[in-house]
Amino acid sequence: MIEVKLVKEENNLATVAVDLGADDVSRFFATVFAAYSQRLDVPGFRKGKIPRGIILNRVGEESVKMAVLDEVKERAYGKAVDELKLEPRRGEVTWAGEESLADGKPLALTIGIPTLPKFTLPELGEIRAEFTPGVVTDEMRQTFRDRLKQKYTTFTDLGDAPAKVGDYIVFSVKSQFVDSGDKAPFEFENVRYQLGAEGNLPGFDEKIAGVKAGEEKEFGYTMPADYANPDVSGKEILVKVNAQKVEKGDVPEFTPEFLQEKMKVKDEKEFAEFIEKVLTDEVAEADRERKLAVAFSKITESCSVEISDDMVHGEIDQIVRREDATLRGYESSLDAYLKERGTNISAHREGLKPEAMNRLRFHLIVRAVSRKYDLEATDDELRARMVEFVRRNRVSQDQLKDLTKNREFINDLIYDIVRDKVLAYVLDHVQFTPGPGAPPASAPTPSATAVRSVPPKEAEESGSGITGKPKGEGGK
Repeated sequence: MIEVKLVKEENNLATVAVDLGADDVSRFFATVFAAYSQRLDVPGFRKGKIPRGIILNRVGEESVKMAVLDEVKERAYGKAVDELKLEPRRGEVTWAGEESLADGKPLALTIGIPTLPKFTLPELGEIRAEFTPGVVTDEMRQTFRDRLKQKYTTFTDLGDAPAKVGDYIVFSVKSQFVDSGDKAPFEFENVRYQLGAEGNLPGFDEKIAGVKAGEEKEFGYTMPADYANPDVSGKEILVKVNAQKVEKGDVPEFTPEFLQEKMKVKDEKEFAEFIEKVLTDEVAEADRERKLAVAFSKITESCSVEISDDMVHGEIDQIVRREDATLRGYESSLDAYLKERGTNISAHREGLKPEAMNRLRFHLIVRAVSRKYDLEATDDELRARMVEFVRRNRVSQDQLKDLTKNREFINDLIYDIVRDKVLAYVLDHVQFTPGPGAPPASAPTPSATAVRSVPPKEAEESGSGITGKPKGEGGK
């Protein structure tokens, strides 16, 4: 009989002592020899009747010991998890003492099992969180209208005319640091940029005013200290601008004809109602996200969750793999992406630590809430989620058959269902009260379904990053 005992559990690692008596070890050897005896083909011997000595000559003593250890480890690990009520996680399980295995002799092993952090989840109904709902403001309504005007603006090529305030330039930008000569993370391809527009980088327009299509301009520039990317904010850079076009923009007016043709509404009143509905929905969605952020922050404050370094590194590994896979879909790679921006994988991984910690805390709390309040995915919900996935991704019948056999895919669907239930449960049970702890939402960007991006395909990066927006306000 296998005996397991918890030696210690700290830093998200359980150390377990495993003891087997001599008779227990002999039984494992007997089981392995019996299995070999059934599998091997040896002339002159029936299956199941092959002597141990011949088996050892055929497969070798080390192979037999490895097979015995595999059997012992599987049983010992399962018993340790079940009897000691451990909650294992991803990570390497370590073993010590294997070298002392011998038939007919006792065996003592030590297992290192990575475990999930232990913490006590507070009663959600007792949590109080300050929250002030967002409201639709006149500024938001005007921003929405401005975005619509940008979307339907038409452009006329001005040929070789010099760019002046109000004109648009389609250009590419590259840069390097003045002090080192290294590439700076301030570069854009085929950007449509309006001279004199509100929010442009201070002093940048003066540097490029007068440029003509086909011209290049090179100049020194000091990036604003509050520029969103800290790798370049406040730095002296040498900028090279390559202008492809200079254009005039024809901004539409919201005339009755325009509203009926483009917006499919009959008049200004119906147009205003459309805007109000879109913004109200977006404020509601923003409120939901902010409520969840406030609630999860309160839950995290209420329970001390110890997250070990190896858990953080493992989560960063997953983020990096996902990023690299996404970029490879665009015929690039994470290494190439980072190199273009003058950084490396080590610095990138270091910058991912806060995100990894937040993701781990979120997943741990979702797991704890689902278990405490019995929030599970039913078979009907799983089928419905699969149907939705098939419809949304246009999955063929053959692909669907493969997916239904993919345990990871099914587990992901189950997790998504449980997560959504947990989020709804948190919103229903945490007590939200008005207060200064959560200011109203700022104007949300009109949704992609309501207002698509301004630039055409050849200028998809319109305005990206070449603005004076400081950190946290949408600048890149």
